[in-house]
Amino acid sequence: MVRRCIAVVLAAVLAAGMLAACSTSTQTGHDPRPAPVDVTGPDADLADPGKAAGHVCRLVAAQDLADPDYWFDDSPVVSCSKPHNVETVGVLDVSHPTVREAKRSRPVCWELALRYVGIDETHWIPWQPLVFLPSRAQVAAGGTSTVRCDIAFPLSDRPLRVRRTTWTARDAAHRHAEALWACTDTDPRTGTLSYLPCTRPHRFEATGRLALLFQLPRYPSPARLEREASQCLHGLPARQRRRGIEAVAAWDSPKGFTGGILAGVCFVHRRDGRPMPPRETGQRSSQTSAKKRV
Repeated sequence: MVRRCIAVVLAAVLAAGMLAACSTSTQTGHDPRPAPVDVTGPDADLADPGKAAGHVCRLVAAQDLADPDYWFDDSPVVSCSKPHNVETVGVLDVSHPTVREAKRSRPVCWELALRYVGIDETHWIPWQPLVFLPSRAQVAAGGTSTVRCDIAFPLSDRPLRVRRTTWTARDAAHRHAEALWACTDTDPRTGTLSYLPCTRPHRFEATGRLALLFQLPRYPSPARLEREASQCLHGLPARQRRRGIEAVAAWDSPKGFTGGILAGVCFVHRRDGRPMPPRETGQRSSQTSAKKRV
């Protein structure tokens, strides 16, 4: 299984229309980008999501999701209208159903998941791509050489805990943004997050947007990152533009960064350290409200 802390870089790549660059991201590691693979499942034709064959949802045991060495999964399929915590966005045919092949499939699975959930530069929610192999019994029986690309919505990343939902993850960044909105008492710039309900007081609150830097020869200096965080001021709703509120960017890690595109998730917080007020139930994001007015 593969996980990410904030999963933002591929969102930036998608927003820029340069998916091929994702292999340079620290979040995709140093594994070579996989050769072309056959994709089957609910998003076999990503160019036309309307051709999807259907949604495949599962309820994976919490202890298995929290185990970074859990790769072989045979969790039962459930209706996406019933409680579930992962949804399959594609199935990749590979030469051998091994952990090595699963790791090599990460860039493709992340790309599939990102497109499926609808992440872009103005629609960000916490999302978690996952990679699974068939069960050990299925592998031992032979005839099954696939990697399963799933998506989940995290509550915390260390250990990984994910939400249970009763709807499909398709286009969730647009259709279910409020239910998945990111609020936390942890500074998102530290890299480790645990989310809490936005209806409770919280120190940091996402804006739903990404700050983006392009064509970087190297990882930017702290001073530049601080300046570029001003991008997070764009499109703030009225409740996030109040006096004493600061916008910050949780930039992707410099670890393994070799140049190209860098993205940061935008958050706001009070400068004096006091909690942000609870978000009202049903409150719309700025981008959703704008779409409604058009």
